[in-house]
Amino acid sequence: IFLSQSCMPIYDFNTIYKTVILFDKSVIGKKDNNKKERYFQLNVYLKQYISYKQFTKQQPNMVLIKDDVRKIITNNFTNYFSNMICPDEHYFINILLYLFGSKIIFNQIVFCNYNLNATQGLDFNYVNENLIKSIRNMGFLFIRKVGLKSIVYENIF
Repeated sequence: IFLSQSCMPIYDFNTIYKTVILFDKSVIGKKDNNKKERYFQLNVYLKQYISYKQFTKQQPNMVLIKDDVRKIITNNFTNYFSNMICPDEHYFINILLYLFGSKIIFNQIVFCNYNLNATQGLDFNYVNENLIKSIRNMGFLFIRKVGLKSIVYENIF
């Protein structure tokens, strides 16, 4: 599980573990037609396998299954992204989809904004029971940008 920027679970560890262990595909949030200009920073070798039309951006938070992790570890393509701005926003999803042909569940695991199409996360200064319930109902496992000064309702689990 990849998490970032003050992520907080909205379930206890056992619930998250039982949910994630059942995934038969990696789960990555995809943002088509976002930052497409970065394709031109991609190494020419990879352009043989990934077209401009296919090239996509991903959410940084994701769940990778063991088979996909093995593929990533045994085949290092990071040097092909070395001239790209924010390569981590493109690496996993494009490599898994177009070089390995992995099947992916396109979904976000981390709630970061009420507008699910927005690319910028909100700061959550107050996390109460109603917010947690609504996020759970939307299918998320975590909430992002809950800072050290945030007020968090104590009995979320």
